[in-house]
Amino acid sequence: MLREGPRVVRGLVSPARAAALRLEALAALDPGVLAPVAPVRGGRVVLDPRRGLRTARAPLGAFARAVLAGESSGYVAASESDLPAALRDLLPVAEVYAPAPWRVTKLWVGAPGTLSALHRDLAHNAHTVIEGRKRFWLAPPAHDRDVYPCAPWSSVPNGARVDPEAPDLARFPRFARVRPTVLEVGEGETLLLPSRWWHHVRTEAPSVAVNTFFAWGALSTAVAAANALKGALGLNR
Repeated sequence: MLREGPRVVRGLVSPARAAALRLEALAALDPGVLAPVAPVRGGRVVLDPRRGLRTARAPLGAFARAVLAGESSGYVAASESDLPAALRDLLPVAEVYAPAPWRVTKLWVGAPGTLSALHRDLAHNAHTVIEGRKRFWLAPPAHDRDVYPCAPWSSVPNGARVDPEAPDLARFPRFARVRPTVLEVGEGETLLLPSRWWHHVRTEAPSVAVNTFFAWGALSTAVAAANALKGALGLNR
């Protein structure tokens, strides 16, 4: 399936497994359960010019209640290692990619209108929406030059300089060549996104999502090395 490009599938995560991660369930968590929250300004996740994605730990239950009340101004971006064991064990990992030798699972919680800027990941990506709805703007690696990638030495080496929702074609004329795929991902659906596909994500409803980055073979070695390099440079994205 990955060789055929992105696709949305259902049934990789059981409804019973997902129920414990819905907003109302998260809102009832003990105040001592903390998660990293990234700042959001004008709907956009704020990136630090030197470190990339910066987060501060905050009570996950209070954050979920703020999302439900329409009062959130952040975005939970939590790796499984950032979460307490009881919550980490709830994160679903589908059997289809569980055997992958390199695998990282993350929890995402956000309000409507939250945007993740255009970027790509070296690993394959399975992004499951537990609750809410997201829209993915997607472009294949063949358009690498056309999206004007950030410099490898920048704080976001896997990012692009173009905003797909408001492209400045005077500065980035090659972007006019891009013919993107736009996919809506709703509750219980998983977007399977192959390695190195560019994606820009808009949260369209109060949302909880879990994604797993995974890789096999030579790709797993390359992903591990790239993440080690980013860690050595102090980069978070």
